[in-house]
Amino acid sequence: MMPSNAKSYKKLVKSCKYFFSKNSIYVADDLKLHPNTLVQLSTGFCPSFYITNETVKLWITNTVESYRCSLSPFFPKLYKTDFKKLDLSFQTISYNDFVFISSNVEDITFCEVIVKNEDATIVPLEKLVKALPKIKDISFIESRMSSCITLNTVKELLIIPHFSKINKINFREIPEIFDIETFFAFIKKNKQIKSHLDFSRSISIAYKIRLEAIIDEILQTENHDYKVPFIDFWGCDPEKWRKYRLLVNND
Repeated sequence: MMPSNAKSYKKLVKSCKYFFSKNSIYVADDLKLHPNTLVQLSTGFCPSFYITNETVKLWITNTVESYRCSLSPFFPKLYKTDFKKLDLSFQTISYNDFVFISSNVEDITFCEVIVKNEDATIVPLEKLVKALPKIKDISFIESRMSSCITLNTVKELLIIPHFSKINKINFREIPEIFDIETFFAFIKKNKQIKSHLDFSRSISIAYKIRLEAIIDEILQTENHDYKVPFIDFWGCDPEKWRKYRLLVNND
């Protein structure tokens, strides 16, 4: 019978090398994939045996990181997906693969990552967040090729039970279809989430006026009983921006 956690498995391997040879499961804290480098596991480079041998499985306990390298070929090799941190950059994955690796993730960073449904349509941000039941910190940098934010994103995010329990949100390259007024109203009621909202340079003047109105409200409020959101966009009044940034940094 296999141990239920990695710590117990490591002890078993140390005490019984025969057990390891029969099960061929390699336990590591981290899996890191980068272009033109060997696959890196934990603090050392993984011997090619563990990657090329079809019988060997990988049990990653902490972090999976993939920069400009597809993670999909490694899915069949993953014994358990109980790692807590997922960091993917510049790639496209299927929604089924995303669900497979995200069930235990507490800290996620996606930088220009596109997640697609089976029919090749883009999976909206709210659907991704819904598939992250244990998420605490979330960072999404929008792909400049395909946006995962829709007109309904904010409304749908707010009805996800675990969304209100997130500690930190970092959304970047946000398009102007993002319902900022509804989101700001939520932040004022939530009082827990620390948010950083960085908007695309392509947003209209009218939308910038809406953002600046929120900043005005924040600056004019003497006592904030919520986490002041950091709203960043190109074109804000410099003096107002200086006062606002000082307030956010001191919050």
